[in-house]
Amino acid sequence: MKRLWWQTICGSLLLTLVASASLAQPPGPPPGGPGGRMNPQMMMKMGLVMTPPAQLRQLLRLTTEQFDKVKAINQNFRSQMQSARQSGDFSQIRSTMSNAADDIQAVLTPAQLKEWQKLAPQVQLFRIVGFPIGAIGALKLTKDQLVKLRGIVQDAMQQFRSIPPNQRRTQMSAVRKQVHTKALEVLTAEQRQILAKYAKQNGGARPNRRMRMHRMRMQ
Repeated sequence: MKRLWWQTICGSLLLTLVASASLAQPPGPPPGGPGGRMNPQMMMKMGLVMTPPAQLRQLLRLTTEQFDKVKAINQNFRSQMQSARQSGDFSQIRSTMSNAADDIQAVLTPAQLKEWQKLAPQVQLFRIVGFPIGAIGALKLTKDQLVKLRGIVQDAMQQFRSIPPNQRRTQMSAVRKQVHTKALEVLTAEQRQILAKYAKQNGGARPNRRMRMHRMRMQ
C-alpha cells in the first residue's frame, strides 16, 4: 500500500515512546535497528522528518527561506522512501530517514534545534493520542497531564498485546478511538474548547489516521 512505509515508521514511534516509559519492548528486532532500541537522537530525527513542513514552520517559527528548504527536503525524502519501502529493508529506511533529518537540522538555527529537542516528545505523544500537533502551543499541557497521557498510551499498548494477533486488525480502530477518548478526558474544559476551535479551523477533529495500531509490530 502507498502509506505502508509511513504507517510502519509511525508505529515504531509508539514503540519507542513506550520503551522510554520502561515498558518491555516486544520480541524481535525493532524498527530502529537490529538487536536494539532506537536511541533518543534517532527518535528525535524520526519526529523531525515525520512532521509536515507547515507544522514545523508553526512550531519552530521557520522563515520563508527555511520553510522552502524544509519542504524540498521533505518531498525528496518521501520520494526516496517510496523505493525504500518497496525493498522492505529497514536499514535503508532508517538511513534515508536519518539523512533527511540531518538535512533539515542543517537548515535550523541552534535555537530552533534546542526548541525541537524540547518539543519532540510532546509532538510524538500528540500523534499517538490523535491531537493535532499544531495545537501544542495553544493547549499548554501541564507535566501532570503529559504523564497521564503517557499512562493511557501504555495501557493501550498492553491491551493491544493481549488481543490475539489474528484479531488485532479488526479491533485496532476501537483501541485508537478509546485512546483518543481517554486523552480528551485528561484535558480541562477550556482546553477541550481550544482543541475544538482549532479542529474547526483546520478541517475537523479526528485521531491521526497515520497511527495504525496494526502496524505496531506487536507480535
